[in-house]
This record gives sequence, C-alpha cells and structure tokens, in this order.
Amino acid sequence: MRVFIIVSVGIMLLSCSRGEMPDPVADAFLQASDSYKAGDLEGAESLLRSVLASDSMNIDAWHNLSVVLLDQGRYGEAAAAVGRVLTLNPRRRGAQAVLCGALVGMGNVGGAITAGELAVSMDPSDASAFNNLGRAYLEAGRIQDATVCFNTAIRRVPSDPSPHFNLACIHIVAGQPASALPLLQRTVSLAPAYPGARTQLAVAYGMLELYEEAGHEAEMALAMNPRDLMAMNCLALSRQNLGMNEQAVSVYKDMLPLVADSLSREQLLARMEVLSGENER
Repeated sequence: MRVFIIVSVGIMLLSCSRGEMPDPVADAFLQASDSYKAGDLEGAESLLRSVLASDSMNIDAWHNLSVVLLDQGRYGEAAAAVGRVLTLNPRRRGAQAVLCGALVGMGNVGGAITAGELAVSMDPSDASAFNNLGRAYLEAGRIQDATVCFNTAIRRVPSDPSPHFNLACIHIVAGQPASALPLLQRTVSLAPAYPGARTQLAVAYGMLELYEEAGHEAEMALAMNPRDLMAMNCLALSRQNLGMNEQAVSVYKDMLPLVADSLSREQLLARMEVLSGENER
C-alpha cells in the first residue's frame, strides 16, 4: 500500500534582496510568493516563468520553479529545473533536497538517496531535506532510517505537516494506529486539507474500532476527493460495523465503477450480497 506523499522543500522566494532586482522582477517574485502561499501553483509557475523569459540565468527563479513543479507532482520537470540551479551553483542550499524529492517521484530511489544524503550533509538544519530523504529510504525499504529522518524533520520544524503525516503512515502500515493517531491529528491541525490525511485518520480510527470517528473522517476526505477509494472503503466499513448495512451497500455500489480490476469488483459484489442477505433476514 503506497500511502506516502512527497512534499517539497518549501518555496524560497526573494532569496536575494529587492535592491538587487529590477522592480518588475521583484514584483513578480512577490506575486509568485503570494500565489504559492494561497495554493495557486499555476499562478506562481506563470509568474516565475515570466521572470525566466527575461532572464534565463536567474537562479532564484529556477529554484523556486523547481519547488512549484515538485508540489504539482511534475517530477521530471522539477528535476530539470533544479538541474539548471545546480549547473549555476552546485552548492546551492536546498537544491539537492528538491532533487531528492523529484527523483523519488520519478522512481530513481538510488539517485534520490544520494541527493538526500548530500542535502542533509550540506545543511543539517534543513528539515525538508530530512523529510525527502526519509521518503527515499521508505521506497528502499529502510524503515528505521526513514523513521529517524521524519523524527529529525519534526524536531527541526514542528510546524511542517509533511513529516508528521509520513511518520504516521509508517505506524499505520506497521499496524500501530494508536501511535499514528496523534501524528495525523497534528497534520490536519497544521493543514486541514492535507492530501491523504483525513483518509489515513479514517483508517486509524477504523483499526481502533472507533467507527463513528472513522466514518466522519472518511466523509471529510470524500468531500475533498469524491473518488478516493480508500476513504470510500473506510466509510462503507464504518457503516457496516455500526449496523447500517443499507448505507454500506450504497457506498459499495458507488465504488464499483471506480474499481478497475475484476478481483476487487468480485470482492465488492460479495460484500454487497452478504449485507443484502443480512438485511432480508
């Protein structure tokens, strides 16, 4: 089960002083920063590309563009953008952390580990470098090393939801929902719409047999992503365990068109048949 998320190093806009920039460039950086903070990644990308159109050697624009692309899941483009950064300055702070995240997304785990280990050696205070390196270690099956990285990232920047979420997912997979729960609650307190967090909360509550709470979190997850199959499954199971069989069957019916493989469809149909039979008795 792949439940982990890669999160970027965070945007580093205006890393040189406004006095070093022409006013239109400085304004574009400020607007890009505002767009990024507001979640408008496309707007931020457009503004950064406008800077690069007039100054293709602007290392700050390339670096921030790589972060924006990484946050959009455009890993190959992010790797290419941060590659331009490293060509201009091989020792650029934070660039190897972006490269690590991009390479994990591209499936190049060995390269990601190399980049991540270089990132943390260059800047041991960089929480995001530890977070992305932890993600690379997870992909390599190095769970203990990943756990150390995520805990380090949390200590460095307690307000970053990403390592909290990633560490919680390790506990979920290990069958430790009680350990995952406070980490997931912290994640959504820091970022209420954090991708996947509500779904994993539903999973954790379900594993703890707290079915009302599981159903509530599943509903919140589905409000953000109505096609989230894991959240739908959690909702159906919570309804089933609360004796609300008709509602559970209704959720399973909604899942059927979204399930691709025949085995999973057969399992859903079998569940529906059992629940329908119980309703008739």
